[in-house]
Amino acid sequence: MKRTFTTIVLSLSLLTVVFSMSENPSSETKKNLFNGFVITNQGDTLRGKIKYVNPVYNELKVRFYNENGKKTTYKPSDLVEYAFEVNEYSRTQKKRVKHWVHYYRKAIKRNPLKKGDGLSIVFLHRITTGEINLYSYYVLESSRINHRDYDERYFAERVTPSGGFELTYIHKGNFREISQELLGNNERLAGKLGTNGFGYKYMAKVVRIHNKMADGEDVKL
Repeated sequence: MKRTFTTIVLSLSLLTVVFSMSENPSSETKKNLFNGFVITNQGDTLRGKIKYVNPVYNELKVRFYNENGKKTTYKPSDLVEYAFEVNEYSRTQKKRVKHWVHYYRKAIKRNPLKKGDGLSIVFLHRITTGEINLYSYYVLESSRINHRDYDERYFAERVTPSGGFELTYIHKGNFREISQELLGNNERLAGKLGTNGFGYKYMAKVVRIHNKMADGEDVKL
C-alpha cells in the first residue's frame, strides 16, 4: 500500500499529523514542531520540541530542541523512546483531541531505506497496546523532488513463552497467514479476516478488537 507524501502526512488509519488539521495552527505546528520528550539510555527524560520530518526519517533519527532551543539529532542507539503530542480530529468524539505519539527503539531484520533482511536498529511508532502491541513501519519506495512513495507495513509484538518479546513482520502478502497465527484461539475474529472492514488496511482495527476481546470485553463483530 503505497502512499505519496508531498507534505507531512501519516496514514489516516494510524495517525494524521498535518498542521492544517488545526483551526489556528501555530508557527511551530506549521514547522512540524510538537511538544515532546526523549528518554536516553541512562533513563533521563528530556523535554522540549520534536520535529516530524517524514515517516522514514523519524524511524531513523529524531530532531530534538531543548527548552533553550538547542537542536540535537538523536539516533536509535542514543534513545530508548521518544514521543510528541498532536491535536488530531477524533471521528468517534467528533472533535479535536490531544494525542501522544510514541516511538520505541527496536531491532528488526529490515531497513527502511534498503532492500534485504539485514539487522537494523530503528524507532517504531506504536499504534496500540495490549496482548498484541502493534507498530507501524514505513519503507521508502522511491524518492524524487517533491515526490516520495512510502510503503506501509507493520510489526506485531507478543510475549514469548520464555518471557521475552518477539516482533513479527506483517505486510500485505502475509497478512492472512500471520494474522491467523497472532489471533490464536480467537476464532470469532479470525473468521472475519479478509472480509469487508477486516482486511490488511484495517490491521490496526483488528488488533485493537483482539486486545479488547482478550481483556474479556464483549465486542460485536
